[in-house]
Amino acid sequence: MEILAADISGAPKGSVAISLNFKKLRIRGLGSAEVMSISYDPKAHRISMRAKVAAPLRLDGGYTIDGRVLVLPITGSGQCSLQLDDVTADLTLAAHEITKNGQKHLAVDKLSLSFDTSKLHMRFDNLFNGNKELGDTMNTFLNQNWPDILRELKPSIDDTFGAAFQALASRIFAKVPYNNIFLP
Repeated sequence: MEILAADISGAPKGSVAISLNFKKLRIRGLGSAEVMSISYDPKAHRISMRAKVAAPLRLDGGYTIDGRVLVLPITGSGQCSLQLDDVTADLTLAAHEITKNGQKHLAVDKLSLSFDTSKLHMRFDNLFNGNKELGDTMNTFLNQNWPDILRELKPSIDDTFGAAFQALASRIFAKVPYNNIFLP
C-alpha cells in the first residue's frame, strides 16, 4: 500500500510540537494481518474489526519535519524509515447503501482506526541539513523516547491512516456489490 501524502502534527503545547509531512510513503507488512474479530450490523451498515499484524509494519518514504520533540528542536527533509512491531489495530467503518448499475453497493461514510504497538523504530535521514552527528543523536533520542513521541502523535497518525484505509475501502465497495461481500 502507498500513501501519496500525509500530514502528522503534534499538539503545539504538548511535549511534541512538530509538523511532520510524508510523501510517497510505502507501507509493507499489511499482508500478514490476521483478523482477530469482526462484527457487522446490516441495519446500520457498521463494521467493527480487530486485526493483528504478524510481521513488523514498515513505512518508508520521503519526509519533512520541523518543530520540537520534548525539549529539542528538530528539522530536516529526506528519506525516512519507520517500523512498528506487534501492531494490533481496531477499525470501525460506517457506510450507507447505494445502487450502482442496478446492484447494491456500500458507500463509506467514515472509517476510524486506532492502533497499538510494542515498539516504534525510527530513522530520519538528513536531519539538521545533513549534520550527521546531530542527526544520529536525534535518531537515537527519538528511538529511546518513542512511547512519549507516539503518544503525542497518535491521534494524528490514527486520523491519517483512517483516511487512507477509508479511501481503500471506498474503492473496494464501489467495485464489489454488497451481495458479493456479505453473503446471506
